[in-house]
Amino acid sequence: MISVAAPAAMVLRARLGAGIILAAVALFTVHFFLRPYPHPVAVGGAGLLVVVALAFRAWQAAQVALLLLLIPALARVWPVQWPLWLLGPLALWGMMVAPLRPLRRTVGWLRVGRLSGSVWALVGATVLASGLALWLWFLLAGSDLERWRRLVPQWSLAALVAGGCAFALLNAAMEETVWRGVVMDGLDSAFGPGHTSVVAQAISFGVVHMEGMPSGWLGVAMAMVYGVMLGYLRRWSGGLLAPFVAHVLADMIIFAIVVWVLTARTLPIRFH
Repeated sequence: MISVAAPAAMVLRARLGAGIILAAVALFTVHFFLRPYPHPVAVGGAGLLVVVALAFRAWQAAQVALLLLLIPALARVWPVQWPLWLLGPLALWGMMVAPLRPLRRTVGWLRVGRLSGSVWALVGATVLASGLALWLWFLLAGSDLERWRRLVPQWSLAALVAGGCAFALLNAAMEETVWRGVVMDGLDSAFGPGHTSVVAQAISFGVVHMEGMPSGWLGVAMAMVYGVMLGYLRRWSGGLLAPFVAHVLADMIIFAIVVWVLTARTLPIRFH
């Protein structure tokens, strides 16, 4: 005898999980506009979403909401300087998800994907477009560059190159894991693998870069467009390798522009 209640419960759990994922992503995104950050109400709301997801065994929603809770919740005890601000939350999230089989089984985004000729062309186009956009921003930014000029360390050229490569690899790995990995996979389960989840994760990605480079609303808009491009790279390649490669190369271009443009004007570089 086939029970009708079981499929109905599965449908209810799926709908509840989708709602939790949407609420978690929305709350996480809006949280960056609240002061103080982290805001206790927002952190409490994110914690409640995790509890509800676990109580109803909505496992994918639970692991998505958990990561989006840990990022702001650990902000006061983990260094928030870019790019290290995501490392602590991601490490703790991994240690909590990996031992629990129901949560671990929902991590479906951890795929390499393919790097075909067409995907490589899209990677190249993404890197070129993002590099040109940043260069134009530098040309138009004017006095806004003072903020970034002070952040360039007075290292030797070799140390700057090594630091830039390490920064690009670490920053790309963490941001791709969060937005094109956990967040986009969760949104795919809520909306389906279409355009909506690509755009939604890009909006969250853009808002988080309000204080990035470029900064302000222009920076948010540029990061959103960049997030859409990386999202479609993930979609078309079927994994994270293509957006990761594009992100690393774009970050290296960003670092090169910062070093060569800013230090050429104000800071000495020792070529030894």
